[in-house]
Amino acid sequence: MNRFTLTVAAALLAVVPVFAQTDVNPKPGGDPAPKGPPPALKLAIVDLSAVFDKWVKVKEFTDGLEVQKKAQEAELEAMKKTLQEKVQIRDTPGINPKIRQSAQLDIVQLQAKADYMMKMWNEQVKQLLDEGIAKYYDEIQAEVAAYAKENGYTLVLKMETGLLGTAEDKSHSDEKIARRIILYADPGFDITADILGRLDAKYAKEKAAGPK
Repeated sequence: MNRFTLTVAAALLAVVPVFAQTDVNPKPGGDPAPKGPPPALKLAIVDLSAVFDKWVKVKEFTDGLEVQKKAQEAELEAMKKTLQEKVQIRDTPGINPKIRQSAQLDIVQLQAKADYMMKMWNEQVKQLLDEGIAKYYDEIQAEVAAYAKENGYTLVLKMETGLLGTAEDKSHSDEKIARRIILYADPGFDITADILGRLDAKYAKEKAAGPK
């Protein structure tokens, strides 16, 4: 799992999707209709982190970020090599003062450019992740709602799985524990695989149809 996938999964831990179905519609221009008896409760759970981790659409998104990251690293590595060459020139004993001064100026400019590139890259990645997470979350929630209505579920909850003690990132464990609403659910309630299948099938159709 690359670092972007991990970042996406970690950012999602704070989100708790809930789908609720009711039969009550407000009367136009009047008081809301009286509430009837609630529908029979039918529960399901979705492992949201697993959906984000395995959904093809998200994987392609994070793979694209990884390609950009490698291109950025290659450019920074070339700048680092040039910077080292300038340092060697500047530190050469007995070198002409003008050449030393020119090399020092190049060093300062190269370092400033590298720092700026890293800052801009980090900001760009954060923005892309934030926008991607929000967009894909909305798509997942809509698919969960459609599935729930089609199959008679009245409540769908998010559940985080996996042991925190074996997780790669053990930071902020107290926050992760606080976000885990459900401690246990029978596997029969889990509809994660169904949601993933629907999302992947829908995305395959989108790709086959081509850009709009």
